[in-house]
Amino acid sequence: MTLKNATPPQDRKYYTKIIDGQPVSNIVEDEFDLMNYRNIDVHDPSQNYHLVDCSAMFNNNFENSLLPYERLAETTIELVDETWTLVENKTELTGEPLAEKQQFVEQQMTFERDAQVELAEDYESKETDPTKKATWQQFITDLEDWTFDPDDKNPVLPPIPESIRPGPPDAN
Repeated sequence: MTLKNATPPQDRKYYTKIIDGQPVSNIVEDEFDLMNYRNIDVHDPSQNYHLVDCSAMFNNNFENSLLPYERLAETTIELVDETWTLVENKTELTGEPLAEKQQFVEQQMTFERDAQVELAEDYESKETDPTKKATWQQFITDLEDWTFDPDDKNPVLPPIPESIRPGPPDAN
């Protein structure tokens, strides 16, 4: 339940019902809605409502950290450092969804590798420094030797060596 790039309202507070030290559900509710529409006084201890840190709903950090074969799982409400907290979770793809994603990743990475080889060959053909030319040639070989491993949880192509990385011209 991530609200993409949202800014949490400063005056909003979220609560969940806790019974016997456990959340009744993984649903958090807005204090305003609870008090004004459901007539629940969240500040009355007999109601068993507790404040929940929902900052995870308002950023993409966790979602952006997922590896290619992971997906978001149901959020949970957990007691973290004595504060009820909305916790994002992930799970690994399995079965047909995993096979489909592996095939997609392989196609994308092969396409990217081929494009990088073409660019590297162009740079190598224009290079006049023998050391850099040899580095380009090695990089091209590394790319051509690369093979997709479906068991690699985070497949990557060989990185371009820093010594030949194209970039903006020096400001000198």
